[in-house]
Amino acid sequence: MTTQTKAYIALAIVCVFWGTTYLALRIGVMHFPPFLFSAIRQCGAGLLLFLWMAVTGNLEKLSLKDIGRQALPGFLLITLGNGTIGWAEMYIPSGLAALIVCIMPVYIVIFNFVLGREKNLLNPKIITGFLLGCFGIVLIFRDNLADLGKSEYLWGVL
Repeated sequence: MTTQTKAYIALAIVCVFWGTTYLALRIGVMHFPPFLFSAIRQCGAGLLLFLWMAVTGNLEKLSLKDIGRQALPGFLLITLGNGTIGWAEMYIPSGLAALIVCIMPVYIVIFNFVLGREKNLLNPKIITGFLLGCFGIVLIFRDNLADLGKSEYLWGVL
């Protein structure tokens, strides 16, 4: 199998798993508390990664220092990232949750500009990429954009 074929297979796997994340969360929070469901999903994914590392002979390369460096970001990602999205999906449709998360890079660019961290924001390539990204989000989620203003979705949108 060529490197390019492996890359396409890896991309397809990422697209399937990432693309179904919000639907899986929506279904999961109907049966489990959102933070518990997120923890179960992440622990399962972590177990699969450990098994993969063991099978490929990379587990012995993992040090306690590596684990320690990743513990806090991992906990915050599960709790503040997936956990809060799971909680929000008790109140909003999964498509709207995906839209809100999809807009996150836009928030980061704006936040960095306001804080003065992004000195090169007026670069034509950055502006073009930013506008194309925003246009793509609107194009893909145009049917869900009106949902952002629905009062019954307020708790989930916040």
